[in-house]
Amino acid sequence: MPKLNIGQGDKGKTHLLGGKIESEKVWKDSAQIEACGALDELVSFIGYMRAYTDKKHKDIDVILEQIQDYLFRIESHISANREWQKHPTLPYVGPSLVDFLKKTMDYYEKDLPLLENFILPSGAKLATLIHVGRTEARRVERKLVALAQKQDINECAVPYLNRLSDVFFTLTRVVNKRENAVETIWRGRDKNRP
Repeated sequence: MPKLNIGQGDKGKTHLLGGKIESEKVWKDSAQIEACGALDELVSFIGYMRAYTDKKHKDIDVILEQIQDYLFRIESHISANREWQKHPTLPYVGPSLVDFLKKTMDYYEKDLPLLENFILPSGAKLATLIHVGRTEARRVERKLVALAQKQDINECAVPYLNRLSDVFFTLTRVVNKRENAVETIWRGRDKNRP
């Protein structure tokens, strides 16, 4: 791994992947860097989730690690300058990443009870962490949508983040079921409640 170039971003600008000259630097609050930062935060938070998986949830830990890898791949595409966005050394980001999420949901949903109400984020510690990850995935999705309105991005990035929050929701339910944690039903439409 190359040595870190400490101090080159001290003036509020940074290079994109593939950038080499000073005039190619972008502001650190640009939509592109905001999206990269949000992706990085989500990858790190997933690492935090993984710290709370145990033997009972080993399968979920494996899924979370794969998701981290896929998010890093997406981030590499988002962080690339225009010339590098089609560079052959960038890792693959395509429909199979979204398919992985769909298959994961299909596999786990079949054993869950049908939801007839909204549920409040609660239950086992790992489940509540995954709920926070779900909201983080939605935030990243919003950042990517904002970026896509300004420049072309990988066509699978937004669908991946959209599906990811759905997968996280499903995994919260799986964890709560395994931990015998009660899903708290939101009763906002119950006319008998104050």
